[in-house]
Amino acid sequence: MMVKTMKIDTRALNFTLLPEQIGFIERRLKSTLGSNGNRINFVEVYLTDIHSPDYASDYRCLLRVELESNTMIVSESIDSDLKLAIHRAADRAGWKIARCLGRQQRQTGALLPSPPRPSESRLRCGYLPL
Repeated sequence: MMVKTMKIDTRALNFTLLPEQIGFIERRLKSTLGSNGNRINFVEVYLTDIHSPDYASDYRCLLRVELESNTMIVSESIDSDLKLAIHRAADRAGWKIARCLGRQQRQTGALLPSPPRPSESRLRCGYLPL
């Protein structure tokens, strides 16, 4: 049996990514999406530096995940901290993928419970479990 590896394509707009940041993105996605990695065709990561009118810099992380069933999952997060934007977008993508795959399995006859939804307060306030 051949093990499929998740393909991750990372693109940055308006700034340059350092090798450490690319490594962080890959580790974060593999830890969050790795349990379903054999059902993922590819992941595209789009990072954008957004300059607001008050000259503050925010980062936008957009994830596009294509599943083996050709279903596209899109997750987005905007934050002043790049790592936090990546973390939140990856969490949301992981939750959406689990929900989508569970729905597909239920439609084929296997009954699996829906994944728990992360609390909105955790997503809004920036709380990250250690």
